[in-house]
Amino acid sequence: MKIWVGFLCLMALPALADPPPMAGAGVLVRDGKADCSAALIAPDLLATAGHCIAGKTLGEDDTTVVFRTGAYPGQPSVEREAVALHVHPLFLIGRSIENKNLGSDIGLIRLAAPIPANVARPFALISAAQAGERVLIASYPGGSGDRARERKCPVLDLRATVMLLSCVVKPGESGSPVVRITEGEPELLGILVATGRDGHQPFGYAVLSQARLGQMRAIFGP
Repeated sequence: MKIWVGFLCLMALPALADPPPMAGAGVLVRDGKADCSAALIAPDLLATAGHCIAGKTLGEDDTTVVFRTGAYPGQPSVEREAVALHVHPLFLIGRSIENKNLGSDIGLIRLAAPIPANVARPFALISAAQAGERVLIASYPGGSGDRARERKCPVLDLRATVMLLSCVVKPGESGSPVVRITEGEPELLGILVATGRDGHQPFGYAVLSQARLGQMRAIFGP
């Protein structure tokens, strides 16, 4: 009888709910100001635009960087403070060269503690973007909003490390994840870093995550 009662108690335990797919697309609050985005790629690791964290030294002159996950009905946001910032070395080298650092404008942020799996799950890093496909941008223009603004955007062109997107990108959307929605976890394809326009044609530029994040992990460790 005791075994049966124990079994019934276990059956009554509520299962952890799956978090919203885009909860891992969050806001960076730098020195108290929210103005960039970032994507969770491990429970305690983020990818963002390199220019969002370049020149920042944590703890120096009260410099802080905090990541805030997206908030959804019944799923409040969670905040974690950054303990390490890493910018791709080629971005720092190329800043003095005319726009030669666009394809290396990417950085990694280590968090003080992991984000719980029932709050937000990391984006998968398992596939490459394809020219012509429609991808999803999850962004916080200017750091505003409780959760990411989601919109579809066609991929116009792919270069060695950069994806060219046919959509309007506004200032303040840097660091936003460019993802592919699948039956499993959303796949991170790139990090939004810049905007441009040719006549009436707007563009967005994203660093290809598969091309650059592997390099950064090799440089800075797992």
